[in-house]
Amino acid sequence: MGLSVRMRRIDPSGVDEGLDALEAGFEATLDDSVYDEECAAGILCDLAEEWRAVEMTFRGRGSGYGPISDVPVMGGTLLGHVDTPPDAIVLLPQDGVRAAADFLAEIDVPRLIEANREELTRQNAGSLPDWVIEGIIRDTENLKRFYGLAAAAGQVVVKRIYTD
Repeated sequence: MGLSVRMRRIDPSGVDEGLDALEAGFEATLDDSVYDEECAAGILCDLAEEWRAVEMTFRGRGSGYGPISDVPVMGGTLLGHVDTPPDAIVLLPQDGVRAAADFLAEIDVPRLIEANREELTRQNAGSLPDWVIEGIIRDTENLKRFYGLAAAAGQVVVKRIYTD
């Protein structure tokens, strides 16, 4: 079973609209033009299935970071299941968004990749080609921008976890 993660930044009041409205926001991004527009504007951050490599980079044994390392990728509170469990929507509140933005502003991704090379290689079927490393760096830069924009705007982050 594969997992993929998409995140949207929204105003805190948007959470009050309920799970169906939050899911509708993600469903809208299934349209390519909406997807492209939201990604370009930093409203949507799609880690797809690559979230595992990014998470391993942050949380691996060589990272030296504490529990805050869970926040950028998978942290938050379960709001509910959508479609068929374990598909879910998770909320990262404003304080978590700020913590994630601060965490991401401080990390040295190339150093973390090196520190966790063994785990990343094992996770990637025994190899760690340059394109995987470049993807981790690109995804982390996207996360930095995304969380930075959300924190600056006082927003929350809603995460959609897809299973297949």
